[in-house]
Amino acid sequence: MVLSHVPQVNGSEENFKRLLLNYSSRYSHQMGLKNRYHDNDELKISLRSLEKNAPWIRKVFLVTNGQIPNWLNTNHPKINMVAHSDIFDDLTHLPTFSSPAIEVHLHKIAGLSENFLYFNDDFILGSPVTRPLFDGRVTIHLSEEITEYEKQETVGKFLSDICTYRSTHRDDVYTDSLHFVSHLYQAVYHRELTRQISHLPYMINKSTMTELQSKFAGLYQRTSLHRFRQPDDMQFALAYYGYIICQDTLSHQVNIVFSICFLYIRSVADKLLTT
Repeated sequence: MVLSHVPQVNGSEENFKRLLLNYSSRYSHQMGLKNRYHDNDELKISLRSLEKNAPWIRKVFLVTNGQIPNWLNTNHPKINMVAHSDIFDDLTHLPTFSSPAIEVHLHKIAGLSENFLYFNDDFILGSPVTRPLFDGRVTIHLSEEITEYEKQETVGKFLSDICTYRSTHRDDVYTDSLHFVSHLYQAVYHRELTRQISHLPYMINKSTMTELQSKFAGLYQRTSLHRFRQPDDMQFALAYYGYIICQDTLSHQVNIVFSICFLYIRSVADKLLTT
């Protein structure tokens, strides 16, 4: 059984805006914070595309901070509402406005299958997608290069530099979190992760995610308690797929693709949005 997650938030909802204003004053370095939570009805379009182009998906777990869109039929047999409080082990980590913090707990949703699809609410299927596309070998889509970073040769040196790293990296917390995971895996596995994971729907295995989080329990705990994105987050896609790449025992199950077509489409879209 395949299930799809859509973590969603409506930034125009009044209670949410009050919470965001209350906490965000301490994170003014994160430029464009309000735009990140602006609602453009992406969720509605995403759900419609799933129903039209992937009708074989049996359940959709909609993860929110408790918000329910007023247009959503929550009695639909495929829809399952999940609040952050349903999946966070430590409720003192809430409220959170950080997608990496929420992503730490997605695999704990009750009723989730061993292998599940993870969608963001801005993912839209433009044509029919068949289930076999997501069965069998793990396909990892790589996109552009992660910008250069200083490598750490030992785990001890890497971990000792975390506090300094966090205090000096403030310009682009997403890119910095990619660097963070790259540093970590280079120190632990002596493998270089030089490219980002494409921003696409992800097929996740619960057991593999549990194993990964057990290995780096302290770092995932740190990510979970962040109210907003931080440069020392365990960035979801790179940490998960990077872990798979670094496990030699799983290498025969992995198909790695460089998504040059994805890069071209995104570059065209960026030009259209900026002209």
